[in-house]
Amino acid sequence: MVQLVGSPVARSVLRAIAAILVVQAAYWLVFDPIFHRTKPPGSIVDIAQVEWARPKGIDEKSLRAATWETRELPYSECCEAGYRAVRAGFTLDRAPDRPMGIILRMSSDNFILRMNGSTLFQEGRVDVKDGTYHGNVRRVFLIPEGIAREGRNDIEVVFSHDEGTPYWDFRPPVIGDYETLAKARAHEYFTLNTLATANVAMGGLLAFLLLVVVLRGGNRPVLRWFLVVVAAWTAQLLYFEMTDPPLRGIARILYLYTFVTLVPLGWLNLANHWSGRPLRLLGRITLVLWAAMLGLFTVILYRGLFSRIDTVDIIAMWWGLISALGAVALLLIGVVRNYERRHWETAIFTLCLMLIGIDALSAVFDITIKKYADNAMPFLIIGFVAAYLAENVRLFQSTTSLNTLLQGQLAERTADLEAAHEREKAMVMTQAHQAERQRIMRDMHDGLGSQLMSMLLMAKRGQAEPPVVAEGLQTVIDEMRLMIDSMDSVGESLQSALSIFRERMQARVEGAGKRFEWREAEMDLPPYGPRAVLQVFRVMQEAVSNALKHSTGDSVTIAIEPADDPAYAVRIMVSDNGGGMGSANARGKGLANMAGRAAAVGARFDLRDSDRGVSVVLDLPASPKVQD
Repeated sequence: MVQLVGSPVARSVLRAIAAILVVQAAYWLVFDPIFHRTKPPGSIVDIAQVEWARPKGIDEKSLRAATWETRELPYSECCEAGYRAVRAGFTLDRAPDRPMGIILRMSSDNFILRMNGSTLFQEGRVDVKDGTYHGNVRRVFLIPEGIAREGRNDIEVVFSHDEGTPYWDFRPPVIGDYETLAKARAHEYFTLNTLATANVAMGGLLAFLLLVVVLRGGNRPVLRWFLVVVAAWTAQLLYFEMTDPPLRGIARILYLYTFVTLVPLGWLNLANHWSGRPLRLLGRITLVLWAAMLGLFTVILYRGLFSRIDTVDIIAMWWGLISALGAVALLLIGVVRNYERRHWETAIFTLCLMLIGIDALSAVFDITIKKYADNAMPFLIIGFVAAYLAENVRLFQSTTSLNTLLQGQLAERTADLEAAHEREKAMVMTQAHQAERQRIMRDMHDGLGSQLMSMLLMAKRGQAEPPVVAEGLQTVIDEMRLMIDSMDSVGESLQSALSIFRERMQARVEGAGKRFEWREAEMDLPPYGPRAVLQVFRVMQEAVSNALKHSTGDSVTIAIEPADDPAYAVRIMVSDNGGGMGSANARGKGLANMAGRAAAVGARFDLRDSDRGVSVVLDLPASPKVQD
């Protein structure tokens, strides 16, 4: 037992209880007295001679034709939609020397207030079929000077209800000095009017911010259900603020109960995910039950079953009460599971659920208790958000420190990888050059060596004619230049190799007395590595060399353009304008070498011969077969 008392869980529960007590005290001792206090109205005038009628309209003819009956106040009636009218009188010993005021206490969609034949209030449309909803107007109505008089004064109220909530309630109006009544009811009417409007604005703004967070925050369940709570609560409050809504009658009351029942559902599922180990099917089950309940409400209201609105209201309040109790249970589980934090959020969470429960109890058991949740909820939710953000700011700070450490390690690792990559590229290029050097040595031995040996034997035999020797030496020099160029011209990419090739070959071709033409289309060349670039470079060298040696034409053209075959990316064509190959079907070993190099990179090699010249065509793939 001692170990249990001193355990982290026990300490956490004690801290949570302390936070709950502080929040409860702040609400009941500070917030509630400030925003919900109502002073006695002071001296009032007694109402007498009350009459009640059911006119068919609001015009004078309908009022005169109606049957008026004497009634005791308060008076209630249910449930036929239409119009009602109340007449009452009061007597003043003398004409008032200060403005008087009147407070109506009744239930209606809209109404007209008259006194001694003068209209004190009439806004919107008092029409059963297409009326507005100004019945929620709560204020002290001013009786201008000259309206109230010495002796008998008559009050007339005509009000309407559509089939949404046709409950007729009328309690004795309060009549007295206007300034005294206004001061006495200032806080009450601030709560019912100004604060209600502010609540809708705060709820709408908070719902929008939560929507942004949900969309940007990975769709976390806690945030998603928090959004449901705030949006449903705001939509519920909006019901009382809309005086001319698009929905009328039963559709309007269904709108109200849709969100009245969605708010506790949201709290229950929020508590479920807040607990740390949510019940997996709770969200789906409650949503199905909620949808079924709305279907039942629709049938009851449109078919007029049971007691209509009373039945719907009782079901909705039981739903709210059970959901609140379930949320409290899950909340307590969350306190134990997350004992190291979330105490203030838990305290505010508990108060929210407590107020919802009080409102539900008052409706279920018909207890006259003022509604708490609607007016207190915005401040509680804002406090809840502040506590939640404060907790996550600490987590964010820890995350920031961790991110800084990880970013430093990532930068260090990136630098190491870049250095390794540079070393790898250098090694690959070295290997490519080494392999090419070996090939060049073989070419020098087989080609240049053979050429020089032939010239040496001709000289020893006395058969070396100067023009023949000069031509042979020029061929050897050209071959050596090509070999050197192939080693120096392999750059980082195919584009750089082609740029160097163009510069070198233009000088060589024009030096041989031929015209040089280069055509290159605007396009992205494939990312070839050094080995693949070297193979392409050598094929183009061999093609130009053959054109200079064997072509009878006066120009060499190199064209680089997109390949016409979708299997390849680029086409390189080296052409001359000579008379073709004629009877020769090959130009030494050059064609075989070019075909072999093309195959090494996965390219397609083609030789096109005609009486207008010879073209070497090389179609390059997007990815070379040779891997560096």
